[in-house]
Amino acid sequence: MPGLKKLSPLARNISNLGGAITLDFFSEDDILATRFDFPETADITAGEMVTTFTVGTSVLAAGFLGAARVKADIETIKVTSSMTGDDGNQSFNHGFECFISGKDKTVTDFLQAAVNRPFLVIATFPNAARVLFGTKLKPIFLTAEFDSGAEGSFKKGYKLIGKQKGSCAFDALNVASGVTYTLLP
Repeated sequence: MPGLKKLSPLARNISNLGGAITLDFFSEDDILATRFDFPETADITAGEMVTTFTVGTSVLAAGFLGAARVKADIETIKVTSSMTGDDGNQSFNHGFECFISGKDKTVTDFLQAAVNRPFLVIATFPNAARVLFGTKLKPIFLTAEFDSGAEGSFKKGYKLIGKQKGSCAFDALNVASGVTYTLLP
């Protein structure tokens, strides 16, 4: 039929490696971009974020200055981007969930400083692909729930949930391989 495009099937014999392996949190206040929002349309080429950015140094928590990398339990990081709205009025909502076992001081310190603080989040996948969630104007907010587990075989730790308040004008963005950012120690 004229005007219809054939959608390509996914490549055959390539396994789905599942969820992300790390989440990099960047405090919205510490994204040092010269524009009001980041990223903007000028930062996106062919569906990828192509602009390198710098992270500032405000104190987020002991040992975390403006950024932090979270390595959750294996196969527990799930990231989402949902599209809603009528034709011509679509918007996207970004989010994630993951689980971190235990209750050590480093994790507790980070969570106490990070809960309900605005972040941009970059998820890294097993194939090294990176995806950006949130923007400076529509950041991701983190909540955490601790569960002790009722029995010895149950998981003990934190369930982290990140949700965007409001919606974003674009889907979660692939991050081009040349884009760099600094995670401060």
